[in-house]
Amino acid sequence: MTSRLGACLTTLMVCAMALLAGCGASEVKLTFTSGSEGGLYLPLARAMAKAVQDDHPHIQLQVVESPGSQANLGRLERGEADLGLAQNDSKGDDTIRTLAPIYRDVLHFVVRRDSGIERLSDIRGRRMSISKEGSGTEVVVRELTRHYGITYDDFEPAFLPPTEAAEQLIAGKIDAMIFMVGLKSPVCEQVVASGQVQLIGLGSPGVDQGEVAGFRLEYPFVEAFIIPVSTYAGGRGDAIGEPESPVATVAARTLLVSHRSLPDEAARAITETIFNSRAELIQTHQTAAQLTERFDPMVLHFPVHPGAQAYYDRNEPPFLVQYAELMAFLLSAVIAAFAAFTAIKSWVVRTKKNRIDLYYARLEKILDHLEASASLPPDELDEIAADLAEIRRTAFKELIAERLRADESFRIFQGLLSECQAQVRRMAAAQD
Repeated sequence: MTSRLGACLTTLMVCAMALLAGCGASEVKLTFTSGSEGGLYLPLARAMAKAVQDDHPHIQLQVVESPGSQANLGRLERGEADLGLAQNDSKGDDTIRTLAPIYRDVLHFVVRRDSGIERLSDIRGRRMSISKEGSGTEVVVRELTRHYGITYDDFEPAFLPPTEAAEQLIAGKIDAMIFMVGLKSPVCEQVVASGQVQLIGLGSPGVDQGEVAGFRLEYPFVEAFIIPVSTYAGGRGDAIGEPESPVATVAARTLLVSHRSLPDEAARAITETIFNSRAELIQTHQTAAQLTERFDPMVLHFPVHPGAQAYYDRNEPPFLVQYAELMAFLLSAVIAAFAAFTAIKSWVVRTKKNRIDLYYARLEKILDHLEASASLPPDELDEIAADLAEIRRTAFKELIAERLRADESFRIFQGLLSECQAQVRRMAAAQD
């Protein structure tokens, strides 16, 4: 009887523990809206989903394809998805939250070498792919063409996914393609390797007030960016890579975003896994190397999710405790700096006062000599007049160089100088 009772109690305890464990990690099913084949969003989202599910088996992430950023935000707003990837410049409402900035999407403007296109304004009358409607690229292109005074009526827009656009560009069916993507993306590697294309910039690189700066005044959600020389391997049978010289363009941060209804616990778990899996994500694409916890939330289009913020603030001590030593050091430094400033100021004042005293002494000596003599030879008067002129010239040079102060002492010096010069003139006139 006793053994049976013990066995029953043991079984009940095991079942209770299993039930509690199940309650503590109830299954969470989330939809992750990403991108299209040939782009970076889709493989990156799949890699993130795998990392999260490996760390947290109770979080099930279903990755779905999408035209791009704007479509992803629309799905989040309508409640059709829980997570997504989107460019920081994309338009979204107040239901969108940021989990982490992942990397920068760079605007690539790629044209056929035989197209004669040398700048964006040359696309008039041509056929150019601007990625899918609803993508982050298409949002930027609308703003960019408007900045250059170009509308979709001025050229033939092709709304193609990057892979198809690259194939048509190589085949000569379109003249150009423009798309936002991380550096070294497979589709860009593919199209450049054909040897039939080149990258075109938005103005001259390194010009602070150039065309990129002008565009950013109208569209501040992007930042200036330079595509380095030979970012992509050349495909023309030589060692020249593409671009052959730095290319000035723009970039926008790609964010991992969610709906604000995503539970805080899930948001924190996903954010933590993304950062802990950085090395694995880099193997999917090297742009994941840009993933960092150090970012300015003020430059983000969407506020940080409270669950993600809890991860960023982990183990943070109170502000006064965290910065007590720094604040004490700064206070000591301010006090020391003020004392040093006061001492230096006093020394400068004394120095300038001592310097004007030297001029007083020279003038008083000359004035005493003039007053003690009834008359002086003309050549001596000329010498004294030259000395007075030199004293005046030297004093004003030191005043301009701020080695003398323009105060009451200097005005007294001017009066004494004028008196000496007047005395010399009177004595010279008495001899004529």
